[in-house]
Amino acid sequence: MNTTASAPSGPALWRGMDRPTLDAAYDSSAVVADFKAITGRWPERSAPWRARPDARLDLPYGDGSRCRIDLFGPADASPLVVFLHGGYWQMRGREQFSFLAEGPLAHGLGFAAVGYTLAPEASMDRIVEECRQALAFLRRETGRPIVLSGWSAGGHLTACLQNEAGVIGGLAISGLYELEPIRLGRLNDKLGMDAAIARRNSPLHHLPAGSPPLVVAWGEAEQPELRQQSLDYAAAREAAGLPTRRLPLAGLHHFDELDTYADPQGAMALALVELARG
Repeated sequence: MNTTASAPSGPALWRGMDRPTLDAAYDSSAVVADFKAITGRWPERSAPWRARPDARLDLPYGDGSRCRIDLFGPADASPLVVFLHGGYWQMRGREQFSFLAEGPLAHGLGFAAVGYTLAPEASMDRIVEECRQALAFLRRETGRPIVLSGWSAGGHLTACLQNEAGVIGGLAISGLYELEPIRLGRLNDKLGMDAAIARRNSPLHHLPAGSPPLVVAWGEAEQPELRQQSLDYAAAREAAGLPTRRLPLAGLHHFDELDTYADPQGAMALALVELARG
């Protein structure tokens, strides 16, 4: 048997990877056997939360049909945990992530899930701007301090918006902080980024002074390229002197890691509480 790794079949685009290899490196679902079962349960897990009498659903913050916010928990002055969903900026929606409210609400925090227009209808610039508008809406409507969080593409958006007014801390989960490999692969077919757009929206290259504390979390069982995104971003923040905590999640992959957000005693839920309490 020949165990020698095969050479790239085309030109190397990123870290020695040709396009098929690069595409595979960012295909999170392909390496998780029960991916469909896990994500298929999310709407079912979310349904009871959406049926709660204190749930305020479909609050419009912008003109797009997806520019809506779901707000859970008491309308008090406690910090509000805001969640930006994943899906590589081109799939999924806020509605299937309502189950994540369990973790924050168990600790007396509020929870808001934000929707945004997806690619190809929206560009990366527009998606970031819509999420910025959502934060402004929540500041204006609630007056509450915000702990910003997001998973996958939402982790990227969290990193982009960490310095927005009212944000006291952030939890970026398995985010994409350098968008150049995204631009070079098939994920860009719908995003349509050129090099300038990718650079402009890559948090790795924009480390603003005065950033609030940020927890950078990732599943240790994720693909190497996704883990490296988090490692590189955490290292860059640390080198810039920005308050950063690394949160590697042992044995967890890109999808089951979210259980530690929903579980009130999970690692991510406790990280949110720590951020909320300063």
